Amino acid sequence: MRHIQTHGGKKRFSCNECEKPFRTNRDLVLHMRTHTGERPFSCTECNKKFLAKENLKRHYRTHTGEKPYSCSVCARRFSDKRSVKAHVLTHTGRKPFHCPECFKVFSRAQDMRRHVETHSSVKRYECKDCAKRFFNKRTLAAHEKEHTAQRSHICKVCDKTFMRSEHLKRHMKCAHTEEKPFVCLDCNKRFPLIDFLRRHMAVHTQAEKRHVCDICGREYVQARNLSQHLKTHRPDEKKASEEGEVVEISATDDS
Repeated sequence: MRHIQTHGGKKRFSCNECEKPFRTNRDLVLHMRTHTGERPFSCTECNKKFLAKENLKRHYRTHTGEKPYSCSVCARRFSDKRSVKAHVLTHTGRKPFHCPECFKVFSRAQDMRRHVETHSSVKRYECKDCAKRFFNKRTLAAHEKEHTAQRSHICKVCDKTFMRSEHLKRHMKCAHTEEKPFVCLDCNKRFPLIDFLRRHMAVHTQAEKRHVCDICGREYVQARNLSQHLKTHRPDEKKASEEGEVVEISATDDS
């Protein structure tokens, strides 16, 4: 019965803090913990705390390495259902989530929400060590690891170490495999990662170069390329890239 309620019906339960409505009392209880800060479920391995038991269960798999869910297309395995559902979309090309500001599309709602925050001038999350501010918790957490220098992710092929598991995964795909599953439909060029393909596609479009350097007037299709260019005007602000992070060479020539 509780599951059936999630598919429709009136949202009868309201948060007395922010008035957000919910269909079930359980959903309301979980939401209230975001206001109270209560995290009653603790990991016995690392003491990290969670709002819900399901979240703790998914987290445990990061310690055990268990990946019970697999992609029906390529057999790649995942630790949770949400990740495999998002991955399947990379095979279909379907991206149902649109940024309301710039109309960029995403396969996952959480990626779209993080992106939307970059349009805001407010960086709500501050590093307790250096006071640098960030748009979201994920980028803050990645930055804070730079202060502790925890490089626990090791490549089994070349022993290169990484601070984040996603950097190790990208390194493995780019440096140690010949697999390039993402193909450009215009020129048949192949890429190991889908974001490499997306940047390459700009070569085949007549996309307007909307990102302009206010110092020298040089124009770019992508904001990230403009950001990199701006560092050439401010060498004193240019910091060394995180050691071990995969350096991506854009397939798009914006010159």
